[in-house]
Amino acid sequence: MKQGITNTIFKIRRSKLYQRFKYFYLSRKPFLRYFFNKSKRDNLLGEKPVFIYNHIPKCGGTSFNVILNDFFSVINDYPPHELEFECHIDFLESLKVHEKETPDYLELKPFQAMSGHYFYNEIFLSNRFEGIYECPRVKLISFLRDPLTHRVSLYSFGIKKGHSYIKGIELEDYILEEKNYYSKLLECNIDNYKERLDSYFFIGIMEEFNRSIELLSNKMRMKVNRSIPNINRSNSEKYYGMLSEEIKQEFKSSNHLDYLIYEYSIKLFIKQQIDFLN
Repeated sequence: MKQGITNTIFKIRRSKLYQRFKYFYLSRKPFLRYFFNKSKRDNLLGEKPVFIYNHIPKCGGTSFNVILNDFFSVINDYPPHELEFECHIDFLESLKVHEKETPDYLELKPFQAMSGHYFYNEIFLSNRFEGIYECPRVKLISFLRDPLTHRVSLYSFGIKKGHSYIKGIELEDYILEEKNYYSKLLECNIDNYKERLDSYFFIGIMEEFNRSIELLSNKMRMKVNRSIPNINRSNSEKYYGMLSEEIKQEFKSSNHLDYLIYEYSIKLFIKQQIDFLN
């Protein structure tokens, strides 16, 4: 009896009618969630909010995008991936096309969100979207993590995927190669980093990922209806363990601004927790 019911349910779920209904529902789910919470969200966020996720690599973005797709109809704004191209020249040409094809972020609907990498000079947020930091409608979202573990994770991920940026570079050289990565992607300096971070609608902390999702969903009055995913991990612990204390201290010293950014983000995170409890 139970087996017969199970088989019937399985057949229904595989039917074209069910799949069409499922696609219809999922494609309109963000709008329906917005529609039934419109008055409450407008009071909290203002009319016609524009949500943009600044996806900093190796800061939980692949997992967060799963959640984001539950909240919104997501428009991807990612540059081409170098591993998709056999010829580096083809990759550069595709990147130029991406740079020129700038989406109109002010045309985003309240039930939509844009998600992308903005780590090339030509497509930093302010270059790609004119006036983005001055627009009160914009609700920027991002995630950060400890700068050193972030740097190690970039190295580990590059090794795992075979990226060109890691080829022929030893771990310690890569760790010390680039300084204050966060400040570049967030477009801030020692004088304005607090102001820049304050302008973000929400900055999550990767080490507190589940709690970050809880705080963000509460801030947007949108319940998470799934378990929190953990995707695209680079297993960088072994590389971190290979670093000497001297290299760790040298990194922290030469990335002083990034640590200020990270520490201030934690302060903002703690404040969000206090607001949530109150």
